[in-house]
Amino acid sequence: MSWQEHWLEGHFSQLAFRFYLIGWLLAKWWTSSRAKNYKIDC
Repeated sequence: MSWQEHWLEGHFSQLAFRFYLIGWLLAKWWTSSRAKNYKIDC
């Protein structure tokens, strides 16, 4: 494996981790906002 391939692999794993983290935070925020809206509607 060349250093370029190694760098690309590390770069993409960092990107994947960021997307996973952002998605998790968005899902958490969305579910909490949905819960608040649901309580208001009731």
